[in-house]
Amino acid sequence: MVQARHFGRLLPQISNPKDMLVMGRTFRDHPERRRWPKVPDPMEGDCVLLRRSRHPIHVGIWLEVDGGGVLHCAEGAGVVFQRSDALSLNGWAIEGFYRFSP
Repeated sequence: MVQARHFGRLLPQISNPKDMLVMGRTFRDHPERRRWPKVPDPMEGDCVLLRRSRHPIHVGIWLEVDGGGVLHCAEGAGVVFQRSDALSLNGWAIEGFYRFSP
């Protein structure tokens, strides 16, 4: 919704399987990923792929507000904005930043 409303990008819905292996494979193999090349430094609106342990299973959006951070949905908390240090405290690591390229 944020990508569509604020950045004009319509993205496909991706189901949320409870199996982490299935989720990891979905992020790795989904055709939409071809439109999002990895970049070294984030800019407003870039996708941020997050992982727990070594498995990338969660996506947020980079926003430049307050020095930069990730807007994402946290189970039990709803939509949150967190800087890198807060992500780490909640068990998330940034796998990479991805920029839309139509």
